[in-house]
Amino acid sequence: MRSSPGALLTVALLLAPDASAEEQSRDVFYVTLLAAAGFGLAEIETAAWLVRAPDGRETLVPWPPASQRKSHAWKRPLRAGAVALLHTHPASENPRPSVRDRDVARRIRIPVYAISRWAIYRADPDGTVSPVASRCWTPAIDWVSARRLLSVSTEPALVAEASSGRALPETESAVR
Repeated sequence: MRSSPGALLTVALLLAPDASAEEQSRDVFYVTLLAAAGFGLAEIETAAWLVRAPDGRETLVPWPPASQRKSHAWKRPLRAGAVALLHTHPASENPRPSVRDRDVARRIRIPVYAISRWAIYRADPDGTVSPVASRCWTPAIDWVSARRLLSVSTEPALVAEASSGRALPETESAVR
């Protein structure tokens, strides 16, 4: 008897430890990034640093648009204050972090999240890969819940900044 990937993911999420309050509060970031990636249907990955300010507030700082299909690369120094790297996987690809994603987590010593329509996974620097529970993924993304989450969010999830950290003037009004 063959099991469906959705059934296996449901079992994995049920057996996974409860999501931390920190990860639950990041739902708006996951949804925002997936929406920016064509709602998970685009064949180009979208990525952002999850940056924590000294006051503890977290924001997403997007990477420049990808120049290649199904791949994204950062060629600059690690973003100051970065506590995680979030990126999307196209719906046509495996939702789990790739070998390259796991290598990046080890190299930069922060978690790398792979976000797709089907699931969210976290690759830790020690090589561990875990499913991330989210109220918007049941087990695939529930866009009704996601839109509701975005409508009640009081702060913009995506902060457009140049690599220098200064706001990008042409996008400033669109994201703040």
